[in-house]
Amino acid sequence: MSELEFRVLGPVEVWRDGRRVMLPGSKITTVLAALLLARGKVVPHVELSSLLWGWDPPATVDAQIYTYVSRLRKRLDFEVKIVREHAGYTLHIGNSFVDLFAFEDLAAQGAERLAEGHRAAAANDLESALSLWRGPALANVTEPLARRHLPWLDEAYALACERKFEAELGLGINLELIPELTELVARYPLREQFRAQLVLALHRAGRRSEALVAYDQARRALADQLGVSPGEALAQAYDEVLVSDTPEAPAPAPARPEPSAVVAEAAQVTLPPDEAYFVGRANELAALEKMLTGDRTATNGPRQIVLTGAVGTGKTALAVRAAHRCAHAFAGGTAYASLTDANGASLPASAVLKRLLYGLRERVDPAWSDEELALRFRAASARRPVLIILDDVRADSDLTAVTPNHASATVLLISRSHLVVTGWRDTIFLKPMGLAEGIVLLAAIGGEERILADLVAARAVVEFCDGLPAALRVCGTRLAAHPLWPVRRLAHRLADPARRLDELSLGDELLRGRLLSAFRSLPDTARRSLSMFEDVGPDAFTATSLRLPGSIPEAEAEQVLDMLVEARLVEEVAVDDLGGSQFRMTGLMRLLAIDLARAPS
Repeated sequence: MSELEFRVLGPVEVWRDGRRVMLPGSKITTVLAALLLARGKVVPHVELSSLLWGWDPPATVDAQIYTYVSRLRKRLDFEVKIVREHAGYTLHIGNSFVDLFAFEDLAAQGAERLAEGHRAAAANDLESALSLWRGPALANVTEPLARRHLPWLDEAYALACERKFEAELGLGINLELIPELTELVARYPLREQFRAQLVLALHRAGRRSEALVAYDQARRALADQLGVSPGEALAQAYDEVLVSDTPEAPAPAPARPEPSAVVAEAAQVTLPPDEAYFVGRANELAALEKMLTGDRTATNGPRQIVLTGAVGTGKTALAVRAAHRCAHAFAGGTAYASLTDANGASLPASAVLKRLLYGLRERVDPAWSDEELALRFRAASARRPVLIILDDVRADSDLTAVTPNHASATVLLISRSHLVVTGWRDTIFLKPMGLAEGIVLLAAIGGEERILADLVAARAVVEFCDGLPAALRVCGTRLAAHPLWPVRRLAHRLADPARRLDELSLGDELLRGRLLSAFRSLPDTARRSLSMFEDVGPDAFTATSLRLPGSIPEAEAEQVLDMLVEARLVEEVAVDDLGGSQFRMTGLMRLLAIDLARAPS
C-alpha cells in the first residue's frame, strides 16, 4: 500500500511514496485544498464555484468542476475517494498524512505543555509544528480561496511562533531568537507580542540600548497607525528593561537534581549580588562569556582570564553577570573571593581559601592549617569543572595557594593592574562607558523621562563622572532619591571641582574611597610625587611637561608615570616615533591627586 501525503502549508502538493504527484493548474489545486480544508465534510457545488471563480463563474461552471474533480481522482490512490453527495463533494483521505492537521496537533500539544510549565517540551513541539511550513500557505490556489482561508492560517502560524518564543525565552535562549523575531516584526508590524519578545531578547542578550530602540519603534508604530499606546506585554517588557537586566529565566526543575541545577544554586553562595541596573557592555560580556565557556581541553593547567580596568569601570559587576550566565558550564560550582578587605588591606591566604571552599559547598574546619586548606581547595576544584573568581588582584599578589591545579578549572582574575599570568588573548580591558551608554545607565536608575527632558545636563553629568559606572550609579541613585531635582541641578553641583568628589557619595557608596584605595596601593615613591600633577589639565601631557618638585629628577618622574599607568590611574594615550609617551589623567583622578598632594603630611 502506497503512502500518500497532502501538503497545504506552502504550495498545495500531493506526494506518493516520497515522490511528488503532478497537479496541473491552480484550479485543480484549489479543488483539492477546498476539500482538504473541509475536513471530511461536504463542500457544496456552489461553494466550489465561488472558491474557483469568485463572483464571476463561467457559463459552463458545472462541467468544469466535474472535469477538475475527475482529473484529481485519477491522480490520487484508490484509498482516497472523492464522493459526490448532496449537490457537492466530500474527500475521504483515510490514514493519509496532512501537514496542516499535523501542525495543529503539535501546536496544540505545545500550547498545553507551555501552560503546564514544561518549556523545553513545549519549545520542541512548537518547533516541530512550525517546521512543517514551507512558505506562505496555499501558495498556488485561486485568489478567492486564499482570501477565505489565509487569514486564519496566518493567525495560527503567528500564534505558534509567539508560544515558541515564549518557551525559548523562558529557557534563557535569547541571542539566537533576535534574527527571527526581527523578521517577524517586519512581517507583522502591529503584532505587539512579537515586538515585546524582541525587546526582551535584545535586553537579555546584553543589548539593552537596542532593546530601548525596539520599544520606541513599537510605540511609534502603534501610535502612528492605530493611535493607541503599548499594551500589557510590551509595557511589561519595557519595564523589565528599565528596572533591571533580568537574568535568564531558569528551566523548570527536573525530577532528579542535575549538575546544572546544582551549579545555579552554588553560584549564589559567595558571588556578590547581580547588578540590578546592568546596562551596555554587550561586546565585553559576550567576549567574557566566550572565554569562560570555550574549549579548555588544550590547556595543561587551569585556564586563567584577566579582567582589568580602572577604578569604578564596573569590572566586578561584569564578572558577576558573566558568572551567573555561564553557571551551567561549571558543574563543580562557582566561587568568588576578594584578596583585600574593605579598607584595601591584603587578606591572608587562609581567609581567601575558606571563602572559596564555602563557595564550592565544602565543609571548613576552623582548626585546619593553611596547608590543609590549600590541599582541600585543590581537591575540591579538581573533581568537576569549576569557576574561581579572584577580585582585587594586585601585580604583586601571590596566587599560588588560591589557584587550582586542574585543567578543568577556570580562574577569572579581576585587577586594576597588568598581570603577567596571561597573554592578550585572555585579557579583557574594560574602559569607561561612552556617552550613550552612560546616559542609558543614568536613565535606568534616575528615571528615563527626567533624563530625556534635559539631555544636555545628562551629558554633562556623564562627562563629570568620567563615564565611570560607579560614579553614574551614585548620580542616578541621588536623582531617584530627589524626585523634584531637575538633572541640571545635579550637573551644576558636579561642575564645581572643589566639591565634585564629595557630591559623588551616597551612604556607604563613596567613590572617593574607591579611588583612595587605588592610590594607597602605590609604592611610596609614587605617593610622594603626586604634587607634580597639580597643573595637569584634561589634555595629554608628557613626563617633560610636568612641573617637577626640586627633589624629583626627571627619570624618577618617568618611573612614577609607569607605576600610575600600571595601576590604571593614568592612561598612556600615544607614543611618538622616538618612543616618548603621552599620558592622560581623568578628571576625578586628577582632583584626588591634587587633594592628596595638598593634604598635610
